[in-house]
Amino acid sequence: MKYFYSILYILCIAISISIFLLTNIMTEPLKGGGGNGNPGLFFILMLYPFLLIFVYWTVLLLYKWMNIHLNTNKITILTTFSSVLTLFILISTINKAINFREEIVRASPTFNNINEVSLFNTFSNSIFFNCYTFLMLLLLCLSIAGFAVVFSRLKKKNREPNF
Repeated sequence: MKYFYSILYILCIAISISIFLLTNIMTEPLKGGGGNGNPGLFFILMLYPFLLIFVYWTVLLLYKWMNIHLNTNKITILTTFSSVLTLFILISTINKAINFREEIVRASPTFNNINEVSLFNTFSNSIFFNCYTFLMLLLLCLSIAGFAVVFSRLKKKNREPNF
């Protein structure tokens, strides 16, 4: 059964990477683009369960690995670093999307002002689904696992009687 879960996890990794790649590839070009719907989201919607399994098992594996191999100080440093890096990637992605909205308004005759363009649209898939945001997802898993290990150790430490 352990081999089955390993193969399933590897399959989930491959599908999750392909979700990000295919959504990035399916981004409509700004010139001559437009249309009915967002075809890049098809892969996310259809393969979303594999992405959820990937995130869940990644957090679980990182939790077990950190709990066994790292002390609390190293986990705290690693969790802080990964949280800061996750926040940095998130803020830079949102800033890039906001700036791209202005470019869409300038290039497309359909839109008159920036408020008509949403952050997540057919032109901005490549901003939200790329290698950096996949790295952000992995760092987020690392942060969640790190917080869980630290809090479980603190809870365990507070339960032990002091004699």
